[in-house]
Amino acid sequence: MRTLALVSLLAVALSACSKKKSAGDKAKPEAMIDVLLKAVEAKDVKALAATFPPILSVKVEDQAKAKPGSLNWDELQRGLRQGKKAREAGKLKIERRALEGDEAQYGDEGIKVEWDCVDLAWCWIDLVKSGDTYYVVDIDIFERGGDTFEGKKIIPTLEDYRDEMCACTDKDCATKVHAEYAKWVPTVADTKGTEAQQAQVRHLASVYMGCFKETAGPIIP
Repeated sequence: MRTLALVSLLAVALSACSKKKSAGDKAKPEAMIDVLLKAVEAKDVKALAATFPPILSVKVEDQAKAKPGSLNWDELQRGLRQGKKAREAGKLKIERRALEGDEAQYGDEGIKVEWDCVDLAWCWIDLVKSGDTYYVVDIDIFERGGDTFEGKKIIPTLEDYRDEMCACTDKDCATKVHAEYAKWVPTVADTKGTEAQQAQVRHLASVYMGCFKETAGPIIP
C-alpha cells in the first residue's frame, strides 16, 4: 500500500495556504532521509508533515490524522532504514529532476533521492530546494504490486507513455503522444488491481500529465 495517499493528497493541498513553519533541512538532500526516519520511528505525524513545504504541511498533517490507516509506519521505517544504509555506503542515487505541476511555488529546483529496495517496490523521495533549504514533496516507499492488472500489462505500458511524453520538447510531439494515450486509456479503464498497483498507476499518470502540461500548455476540457 502506498505509504501516504500523496498523489490525491497533493492535488488537494496545492491550493491550500498556510503560514505554519516547516522543518525543511538546510544541509544536503540526503540528510532528509535521517529527518524523515526520526519522525517515522517516533510515529510523529507533526514532525513528518513539517518536512513538507509550509503550504503543504498542514494538509499533510490533517489528512494523516483524519485517516490514520493511510500511514504505514512499518513500511516507511523499513524503506527509510534501507535508505540510511545506502547513504552510509555511498550508494544513494541523487539527481536533478524537472519540477512537476505546481512545485515551482515551493522552490526553484527539483531533486530525486533514490536507493535500492530490499523488499519493497520503489524507494525514493522527491524534494524541492528553496534557497538553501530542502523540502519533501513526495514519498515513494511501498510494497511490490506486480506489473499486471487482470493479466493486462498496464504499468509497463504507462511507463512507456510517461517516458515518451516526458521526452517531448514541443507541443506537436506532446499532442501526438497524448492522442495515442487517450485511445489506450479506455481499453483498460475497467481493470482492477491491488492498492500498490493502483498507487503506481496514480504516480505514473501524475508524472505523465505533469510533462504533458509543461510541454503542451494548459489542458482544455
